[in-house]
Amino acid sequence: MGRRLLTIGAIIISSIVLLITFRSVAWIRPVADSFTYILKPLNGKIYPGSAAIQKYLNESKTNSELLQNNDIAQVEIDRLMQENSRLKQEMSDLKLLREEQEFLNQLGYRYLSTHVIGRSTDNFTHTVIIGIGSHEGVAVGQAVIAERGYMIGKVTKVGTTVSQVLLITDSQSQVAAAVQNETSSPGLVVGERGTSIEMQLIPQNEVVTNDQMVITSGLEPTIPRGLLIGKIINTTTPAGEIFQNATITTNPLTEQAGVVSVVINQNNSL
Repeated sequence: MGRRLLTIGAIIISSIVLLITFRSVAWIRPVADSFTYILKPLNGKIYPGSAAIQKYLNESKTNSELLQNNDIAQVEIDRLMQENSRLKQEMSDLKLLREEQEFLNQLGYRYLSTHVIGRSTDNFTHTVIIGIGSHEGVAVGQAVIAERGYMIGKVTKVGTTVSQVLLITDSQSQVAAAVQNETSSPGLVVGERGTSIEMQLIPQNEVVTNDQMVITSGLEPTIPRGLLIGKIINTTTPAGEIFQNATITTNPLTEQAGVVSVVINQNNSL
C-alpha cells in the first residue's frame, strides 16, 4: 500500500513539474496556471527542482552539440593531415624527378617520366607497373631509372597506357654492363633472388676492385651506355672458372621509388 502511494505521489509531482516547466506551450498554460495557483504554497520547493531539471536538459544539449562539433573538427584535422602528407610526397617526388632529369640531360638522353602505379605482390617475381605505354613511345627492353639516375630495371611488357618493368634484382634480369676502370671491364649484371645484384663473366685478366662503379655498357640496342647500376663491394673468383664475379650494391631506395623515368633510345621516335 505504502509503495503504491509513493508511486502515485511521484507521478503527480512529475506531472506538476512538467506542466510548470513547459507552461509556455499555449494549450498547456491554463492547466499549468491552475496547478500553480492551487499548489502555490509548494512552489518554493517544486520550482527549484524543475529549474534543476531544465538546467540539466540544457547542459545535456550543449554537451551533445560540443561532442558533435568535436567529431566534425576531428574529421577536418584528419583530412588536413592527409592533404599535408600528400603534398610532402609530391614535393619529394618532384625533387627526385628533377635530379633524374638533370642527370639524363647531362648525358643527352631522351626520357619519359612517370609514376609507379603497381608492384608485384608475390615472392617469385619482382616487377612494377608504370603509368605510360606504347602511346607515349615506351618499348620492350628500354631501361628504367630512378633516384639520381640508378637503373632499376627493364621494360618487359608494354600496353597502350601502362607498362611492366622487371626489376634489376629479379633472378630473370640480365643487363650488359661495364666497370668504370681504365679498361671498362665488361660483364653481365644479374639479379640474385630479388635481394641483390652481381656482375658475372668478368674476364680474369681484368683488374676489378671494391668501390668501382658499374654502368650500362651500351651493348644492348635499347639501353644506352653510362646509366648507373651500382658500386662493387666484393669480388670473387670461383674455383676452376675463367671469369671473376663482383657483388654490387645499389641505391637501396631505387626499388621503392614512386617516380621513375624510361630512357628512350635515341634512334626511336616518340
